Amino acid sequence: MASLLQSQSMLDSGFWGISDFDISSLEAYVLQIEKVMSGILTQGNQIKEKKLQLTKLLYKSNGNISAGEVATHTGWSLRQISRYLNKYLGVSLRTYLNIQKVYAAYIPIREGTFSAKEGFCDQSHLIKQIRKHTGHTPTSLYSSQNDRFIQLKNIKKK
Repeated sequence: MASLLQSQSMLDSGFWGISDFDISSLEAYVLQIEKVMSGILTQGNQIKEKKLQLTKLLYKSNGNISAGEVATHTGWSLRQISRYLNKYLGVSLRTYLNIQKVYAAYIPIREGTFSAKEGFCDQSHLIKQIRKHTGHTPTSLYSSQNDRFIQLKNIKKK
């Protein structure tokens, strides 16, 4: 994602063999594009085991894991993980874990609980992180749940 932000690139006329495509009907064109894309996705670009393991670990943890533990479980160094996340997401490991903690805190906020749960030392730490990521306090997010860019009622539990 990070490499796509604020950039553009010109594709040649033969990109994906599009010049050879049948454009007489939209359905035929879509089927041809699907065939080309599925071929590209299956030719050696599969997710490597370590990357899959990292993704699963980060998703399950809700940010309640230290960066050192992530490195230990995946067999990668902290530097490798941060470079990988910076390249594809545009954030470091610590930032990504903080984002996950804040996201996990939206569920209790939606239900009216503003006390610190897993991942936060105390309530002031929770408030500081929520304000850092949203610009609002947990109370103001709760009071206007669907008026903000984060519609708390639409967030689902994992």
